[in-house]
Amino acid sequence: MNKKLILFFIIFCITLSAYTQKIAPLLEMRNRFFEESNNIKSLLSTSKDPGIIINLWNSCMTTVLQLNAYFYMLNIFDSVKSGTLNDDPTMYLSMWLKEIKNVNQLNIKNLENSIKNITDSNTKTYIDRLKVYYLELNKKIDEELVKLGALKQTLPIKNKRR
Repeated sequence: MNKKLILFFIIFCITLSAYTQKIAPLLEMRNRFFEESNNIKSLLSTSKDPGIIINLWNSCMTTVLQLNAYFYMLNIFDSVKSGTLNDDPTMYLSMWLKEIKNVNQLNIKNLENSIKNITDSNTKTYIDRLKVYYLELNKKIDEELVKLGALKQTLPIKNKRR
């Protein structure tokens, strides 16, 4: 029994280590949005579209905050140390990622609607760039959801009894 438990924890640690190394694409996307928010913020004083610029900055910062929260939530895997394995960590992370995707879809829709009202060509450039970033982030979130599903399948999770 002890050998099986030790083997399980070794496999789990290897899986978790490999999983956390795969977080880098999401961290890269978070940094892109943060850089873009700084670039967009610098346009505020010169743009002919200040309302749209503020909305672009807000959407970037919201995305950064959502991704930061996701990274903080990865700490819920510490429950393994306490010996209480259940599917809550993977379920919560999956739900959060799906919510980020929903917000991204709304951001893309708002960006598409904003293009109709712009007067400054720089604003259109940033709108187009952010749309690409949101689409790319959604793809990375889909990949992350697949990884979470695989991680969930590797854990010998017992059914919760409440």
